[in-house]
Amino acid sequence: MVSQGVLDEGVEKYAVRCALPAGKTLTMTRADGRSVSYPGVIGLAPEWADGVCNGSCQEKISSCLASFFNRTGKHVSVNLVSAAPSFAKTIGADSDDLTFPYQEGAFFGSFWSDEVFACQGSAASVAAQVKRFCAAEPSSCNTVLKDAGSCEKACDFACGPGKSGRKVCSAVSCRDPSGRVWQNPITVFVRNKIEAGNADRLQGVQAEGEELVKLSPGAEATYSRVDFGSQGRPKTEFVAHIKEATPGTSLELWVDGTRHVATLKTPSIKGNARALTASLKAANLRGRHDVTVKVTGTGEVGRLSEIEIR
Repeated sequence: MVSQGVLDEGVEKYAVRCALPAGKTLTMTRADGRSVSYPGVIGLAPEWADGVCNGSCQEKISSCLASFFNRTGKHVSVNLVSAAPSFAKTIGADSDDLTFPYQEGAFFGSFWSDEVFACQGSAASVAAQVKRFCAAEPSSCNTVLKDAGSCEKACDFACGPGKSGRKVCSAVSCRDPSGRVWQNPITVFVRNKIEAGNADRLQGVQAEGEELVKLSPGAEATYSRVDFGSQGRPKTEFVAHIKEATPGTSLELWVDGTRHVATLKTPSIKGNARALTASLKAANLRGRHDVTVKVTGTGEVGRLSEIEIR
């Protein structure tokens, strides 16, 4: 990812998204003389636009890049929060969203020196359930990313109220296994939802971004090796977030292709999305399983945006 202190071209645009705020761009000159411009989005290291990105700037960008890693290559919605003073105005505790309550882990270090770390937060197992693995299994996501163990031991935390009023605890600083302290960590929070378009196998249906569209009877979407962890509360509900549907359609939930655990019947849905819920027949899901959503009946689900097993 980094060669002689310079980000690879394929990564530069993501680094700029992390560093600069919306409305700002950064233009770079390639080795072959080409000029390329990338837009900003988050604004964590705006100083990069004014000169060379060294030290703290590199740490901030690296923490952000690592926070978005996912070994599956699939998009998973996350919430970035940090109690580090350098991030207070951009992703402080007041950026918290009630719909992202699970602390996956913290990311810190520098890609410029090939020292990037991830530690396991209090809900790393929930992250695996929605197909995020980099905090729990860092080496499986990138050859540079290293395991820093438990965030509780590796990081100093500060807690503050989020927009929801719920207390949000995020890292102020973190220590790597050698004892070096990094001052710009980012703590990632996830939700217990899988983007429907992130299926590993599709049959009779197509994905548009993070959604599945035109799900007719016989259509199937399989999510491989969804990790439910070894502990935690039993799962009791199957929830589907549907934007369009005609009556007479059902969504069946199958585990490992052999266990039919839920059937959700859809009414007519037009316009605003609705979250529909069905009870699970087998509540004690543990470990990793393939999860399949099958469409049956006579109607069609026009758009399926997310699924939950909770």
